[in-house]
Amino acid sequence: DDGWPEWAREGASSALLAPSAVNRQPWRFHIKDGFVVVSHEGVDGESHPKRLDCGIAMLHFEIAARSRGVRGSWTLLEDAHEVAEFRPAREPS
Repeated sequence: DDGWPEWAREGASSALLAPSAVNRQPWRFHIKDGFVVVSHEGVDGESHPKRLDCGIAMLHFEIAARSRGVRGSWTLLEDAHEVAEFRPAREPS
């Protein structure tokens, strides 16, 4: 219903199972220009590294995407809150 491919929805759902510092799970996933972007909430410099938490979620996302037949790569972003974007190599047929 939301326009997300099934593999991306599965990836975001899998990230919900990922651990994070103090169990805050500060990451958010959204679609931007056809890619899945992971970002974080809050202010950098707080007591725990949010970008590291996002990295854990990214791994869980990618494993779930691969289980749906989608391989891709992450490109790190320089934005203060947007951490990286996942570019699928191909969508499953």
